[in-house]
Amino acid sequence: MLREKLSAYSLDQNRKSHLVFSIASVAILLFFVVAFLHAGKAAQVLQETRRVVQFQEKTGQLLVSLLNVETGVRGFMLTGEGEFPEPYSAAIAALQNDLDAVKSLIPEDDADGRQLTAQLQEFTRYAGSVSERMSADAGAGQTPPVAVLQEAKADYDRARGLIGKLRRSIAGDLQVLNARSLSYQSRVRWSIFGICLLSYLLLLWLFAAQQREVRLRDQIALMQARKQERLEAEVEKRTRELTGLAAQLTNVSENEKQRLARELHDDLGASLTAAKMDASWIMGKYGRAGQSDDPKLPQKLTRLLKSLDHAITLKRRLTSDLLPPLLAELGLYEALDNLAGDLGRDEAVKLYIEIEPDLPVLSHAAALALFRIAQEAFTNIRKYASATEVNLIVLRDKDSLMMEITDNGCGFAMDEVSSESFGLKSMSHRARMIGATLQLHSSKGKGTRVTLNLPLGKG
Repeated sequence: MLREKLSAYSLDQNRKSHLVFSIASVAILLFFVVAFLHAGKAAQVLQETRRVVQFQEKTGQLLVSLLNVETGVRGFMLTGEGEFPEPYSAAIAALQNDLDAVKSLIPEDDADGRQLTAQLQEFTRYAGSVSERMSADAGAGQTPPVAVLQEAKADYDRARGLIGKLRRSIAGDLQVLNARSLSYQSRVRWSIFGICLLSYLLLLWLFAAQQREVRLRDQIALMQARKQERLEAEVEKRTRELTGLAAQLTNVSENEKQRLARELHDDLGASLTAAKMDASWIMGKYGRAGQSDDPKLPQKLTRLLKSLDHAITLKRRLTSDLLPPLLAELGLYEALDNLAGDLGRDEAVKLYIEIEPDLPVLSHAAALALFRIAQEAFTNIRKYASATEVNLIVLRDKDSLMMEITDNGCGFAMDEVSSESFGLKSMSHRARMIGATLQLHSSKGKGTRVTLNLPLGKG
């Protein structure tokens, strides 16, 4: 239930995160577009401001050129000296150049400016004609009358008035441009501030969302860890129960085998022995030819004796399998040697046995477990391995007892072992019961190796 609530909360937070991120992204984009547009307009205003400043500079130069022209005219008219017409002509040329520069800076749609520059152009032409008259008068040695001087002064005053109008009009334009520039700059700054503020708020929100996500993940991880701990505890408990049950079943099985072995030895063995003794007595009394009216009786008695011998042999083998007499009489290592020796009686199998002398004596449970593991391994070799070489090694390795059984048989693939291979599972279970570790290695065509290590403190 808690996990479902956490999952629903996480899904709701994800939806909110997507919505907030989308809204913030659109707002930041809008602020960016506004800032970009106003920055473009501010650049246009700056360019226009530069034109106006250049216009002011050119009109200032125009006033200077006009002053030079006026100075030349007055000097000539007052002194009549011929050195003034030449600077006057140069000043007229400079005046024309400055006027052309001013005209190039006036927009096409500025009718008043165009009209004022046209009037200034007329004045420049008039000043040029005055220059020609001054040159002619200077060549004839004549001085212009005072009336001409007064007329020229009025013309120059009118020209200065025209230039003043141009400068005043452009001064108003400059104020407007400055106001527009400040306005666009303010809008750009506010747009940048909005972008920064939204970005900061978005970062704060994302950080908070990340912290919530981290806390949520921690809660889920803690919940899963607790659940995993409960499952592991449950598995460990069930494993202990199953291990105890398996150990109990193994003990019951061993006890049942001992009971069956005693019954086979005591009851069935005695009965078979008595039956053989009776059959031998009957054979001695009626088994010779002529001692019985039935000629088939000796043959039947001979077959009966052979059957009894086979039954007695079978009883001994079953008794030995159920309760190895050598394990109880001679101990584990002699029993292992005898068990391997049974396999070595096959002439097709070459047997190598290495049992280190003076090995420690193990408890009955440990000795029985090792014997059963070796018995199962030799049984598998006999039934399935088709081996020609078998090795049994038992030795002490530091603080543990090592038993290794190897063969060069057909082997098998470890990943193909059936889940119903109770023999292999029984070997592993018996090893765990006594605190030993059992390792099984095999591959197709390369034989099998069974290795058991038993800490001596547990044996």
